[in-house]
Amino acid sequence: FIFFAANATAIFRQLSSMLKSDIIVCCCEESHNANNRETWGNKALLVSLVDNEQWPWAHVYAIPHASNVTGEVYNLVHLVRQIRNVNPHAFIVCDGVAMAPHRRPSSHLVDAYVVAFHKAFGPHLAACCCPRPLAQEIFSCANNYDEKSLTRIWEPGSISTEALAGVIALLDEYFCGVFEAYESAYAYFRSAETIPFYRLLVFLASNPKVHILSSTPGNYFETSSIIIDHLPVVAFVHASLSPSVIADAATVHNIAIRAGDFLAPRLLERCTASQRGKQRKTMIKREKTPIAVRISLAHYNTLEDLHSLFVLLTSLPGWQD
Repeated sequence: FIFFAANATAIFRQLSSMLKSDIIVCCCEESHNANNRETWGNKALLVSLVDNEQWPWAHVYAIPHASNVTGEVYNLVHLVRQIRNVNPHAFIVCDGVAMAPHRRPSSHLVDAYVVAFHKAFGPHLAACCCPRPLAQEIFSCANNYDEKSLTRIWEPGSISTEALAGVIALLDEYFCGVFEAYESAYAYFRSAETIPFYRLLVFLASNPKVHILSSTPGNYFETSSIIIDHLPVVAFVHASLSPSVIADAATVHNIAIRAGDFLAPRLLERCTASQRGKQRKTMIKREKTPIAVRISLAHYNTLEDLHSLFVLLTSLPGWQD
């Protein structure tokens, strides 16, 4: 079944609120706060996707399909296999918000897959797809598994009919009408993003003062059994210029980049520590001072925007010298 909410955070909170009291949840350091301890509870277990060799036993596993900070795409098939080896009956919740605008979601691999339509030109609405029945031993509402009760329980209040109509328009017109099929739509997205993505990476990598953030030390372009691809989302830190200075300068010129922790402080702590070759410290707490700069392409910045950004950054005092 599929249920809707105002955003992905509301969906994860709704899932969390339906858990029985003795349920053990396992979260990931690489996840957005919406799918982390901030939603699932401070007692939730916490592991790292890239360092984890053996998952702890849990009833529910909350994992990301891709990072909203580094753009790293995680091998969902591999992760699900690892988890099922530990607990074949586990309920796996996957955050596909960062993934869906750029690559086709893989909702069939997990028990709950969450997307946000407003991240891909759609209405401000999120959806959760659950391809299998809810486990009665995990969810308090599972005994009431029929369409009417699920709508009442999982969608408290009401969902905007205008927003739902927008979803239909998005799926039918944007994907099928414009691109004829989902596969061709996502193939077009990848093609349109490839050149700007690599030009951005080459520009940033050419400056020794810039560190492109990655959850693993070493070459950003390297893949592994866990990290199998990169979305056109790039985060970086500069040795001399603060993230705020860089983002504010771009904003003045109508270039869409952001500075902050992007609601993923655990991952940013890991990224900044590994890039500097230091041992990991305690988790960076969310503060007023932004931690990194993030640039997203295609849906936010065109190739022309990037060229303007390159000129702007090169002109900033301290960018290169």
